[in-house]
Amino acid sequence: MSPTPGANEERDQLMAAMVEELERSLEGLSVEDTPEPYFMAYSLRRNVELRFRAAYGRLTRDREARRHHVHADVRVGDASFDNVLDGGLNVEATERESADWLEAADDLDPALLRVALWKLSEIKFDEAVEDYYDHKKAFVSEFLRDEVDAMGPAEQLVHLEDAGPFELEREAWRERVKKASARFAAEPDIYDPSVELYARQLERWYVNAEGTRVFTRDVYWDLRVTGWVLSDDGVYLEGSRSVYGRSLASLPAQSELEALVEGVLDDLEQLREAESPGSFIGPALLSGQAAATVFHEALGHRLEGERLVARGETRTFAHKLQERILPAGLDVYDDPSQRSVDT
Repeated sequence: MSPTPGANEERDQLMAAMVEELERSLEGLSVEDTPEPYFMAYSLRRNVELRFRAAYGRLTRDREARRHHVHADVRVGDASFDNVLDGGLNVEATERESADWLEAADDLDPALLRVALWKLSEIKFDEAVEDYYDHKKAFVSEFLRDEVDAMGPAEQLVHLEDAGPFELEREAWRERVKKASARFAAEPDIYDPSVELYARQLERWYVNAEGTRVFTRDVYWDLRVTGWVLSDDGVYLEGSRSVYGRSLASLPAQSELEALVEGVLDDLEQLREAESPGSFIGPALLSGQAAATVFHEALGHRLEGERLVARGETRTFAHKLQERILPAGLDVYDDPSQRSVDT
């Protein structure tokens, strides 16, 4: 997808505004006899979301939303000891005053962005100073066995992807979901059927005091067909088929969408005729998403850096750096740049 003329210009203007406000705040946030900021970072997220849902050949939802959110990280003190205690897990971010200042204007320009970041930075600075003294008290009153430096050195990163509008063929997909959902009109025993396309474009800006400048752009879509059937013993049973993707070019053709509908109808018919298995205790096979969630809860959380220093966590692997923790032959790789897996 080629960049749209002017899109990269807007990308650069917003990033320049973030850098200017960061430099101003880093120098200006100062109160006598209190620790000063030694590191700051800003991020901006733009979400564009589309949702088309249809039933019986008619649209039941037609929504488009555009939102901007800003975030700020303010560190006071120095890289060996700052305001972050327990890896930040001791703070409920949604209950803090700064949580009320995360939304930016829908129609965003550099001036409005700087105002939003300015307001957020002032509040985050006040919170950081308070947290710094809480950290001091904990350090004096408790033995923080796993206390480590607050921050380590990092290389400067500049990564700018092309910007652009959300190029989904809106009218075409309205008609596609309507056409596919019309099949349910011939199935009066199917309850609350729907064919839904949810598509999202996420653009992210990030700048920090070390000179890192990042812009990324990602597209996600979820195509889902759902329906319910009433069994002979009075239980409503759900059938659904979902397809996910990371580019608009990979959206399925109309024939594939209609095949999903037929698949759901077949599933519901089999569910209606199937006998109840009753209670069951034994091994189970988990779907891909469920299996990933179980693995994440069992292992992923215990490997997260902030949890390894948090006093309230189990810290299972806190002292096993460079040691093997999985059986031989079982390896885990964390590569966020990998978008698909060959099976």
